[in-house]
Amino acid sequence: MELRLSGLVVEKEGKIKVYNLVYQTVFSKHWVEKNLEKFRPYAQEIRAWIASEGQDQSCLLQGSQLQDALTWALGKRLWDDDYRFLVASQTLAKQQTEQLLEATEQASQLLASTRSKAKRKAQKRRIGFVWIPVISLSVTIFVLLLRWSGLLQGLEWSMLDQFFRWRSLEPSDPRIAIVTIDERDLTEVGKWPIPDSILAKTITNIKAQNPQGIGLDLYRDLPVEPGHSDLVKLFQSTSILFGTEKIASSRVAAPPVLSESGQVGFSDIVVDADGRVRRALLSLVDSDGELRYSLGTILALHYLKAKGINLETVDEGQKVALGKAVFKRFTGMTGGI
Repeated sequence: MELRLSGLVVEKEGKIKVYNLVYQTVFSKHWVEKNLEKFRPYAQEIRAWIASEGQDQSCLLQGSQLQDALTWALGKRLWDDDYRFLVASQTLAKQQTEQLLEATEQASQLLASTRSKAKRKAQKRRIGFVWIPVISLSVTIFVLLLRWSGLLQGLEWSMLDQFFRWRSLEPSDPRIAIVTIDERDLTEVGKWPIPDSILAKTITNIKAQNPQGIGLDLYRDLPVEPGHSDLVKLFQSTSILFGTEKIASSRVAAPPVLSESGQVGFSDIVVDADGRVRRALLSLVDSDGELRYSLGTILALHYLKAKGINLETVDEGQKVALGKAVFKRFTGMTGGI
């Protein structure tokens, strides 16, 4: 009405037309569109959407931006492009909402299915848990019975032997010298046992090297002439010399002179049922209830004593100590059944 009263437009055939051609030229459709963009809250988006010929959905409005645009367009007469743009935005928003609802429904179904499966698995586990202790106990009892019966002993020995074969060779200790009697020596001497005279001469030569200790790993309970008296005198004058004896099963006494001075250690060995030696005894209690040490132990203790390290018992005899090192006594259950 205001435009008609101002004379800018007239009504003709039911439509409003620009009356003044000057106004029609100045206020053209281009002018209207250009100025309308100043008021559109979605001017950049619709321009990009139109440029893509309505294919670029990323230009469409979403969320609060779409709601603001619809509120702004309410009661206004807009161009067809505006209506198409707003309708396309609403359609996209509807599709996204439907997709979200569908995804939510699928997620709910998946969650319900997962819970159902988890519940069934939990029930199966509870049933399985009942059998686990039974099976474990049965296997343990079976293995213990095999162990007690000795059926696993051969397998254990074979594995132990293999472990020793795999172990790298250890270098010889330069502090230890071993003097042996081999076939060549027996051929040269011409008899066995070695006579006391040759044995005394050998020990004298070793003694001349000022060793820390000498271990005689030969049974010498009986004299072997010639030279027995010389050997006895050597035993009496050599405090670092230690002889050997056998105290288990068939006994073999030590040289009397060394036995009287306490310079004796046993040389008994433990032979396993398959005829192999896998262990060395450090000490044992003889038939008289006396604690005895092996020849190797006696020599080691003698060597350490010179270094100021003595053997001591601690914890009421349950452990032994050598300096700072403490060793727990072996029992019948040490290392397993």
